[in-house]
Amino acid sequence: MTGIQLLESFDDLPPVIVVSSKTSYAVQAMEYHILHYLVKPIDYTKFLKALKRVFDYYESKKGNDLDFIFVKDNKLV
Repeated sequence: MTGIQLLESFDDLPPVIVVSSKTSYAVQAMEYHILHYLVKPIDYTKFLKALKRVFDYYESKKGNDLDFIFVKDNKLV
């Protein structure tokens, strides 16, 4: 399963940060309203900014706590 296929599999997509070595998927991933797209190798400061976007998103949705994170690595979720 590709990252794009994973995005497509959700009926109600949670906030997503995509991490990829390929910039060519960025535009397609943005069509799913992801919060951030990071290109490998990941800059730690950019990663922290992306995580802050997720926490800010949940803070703006008062009453919704961030209680899970999905990680896809080497085709495993």
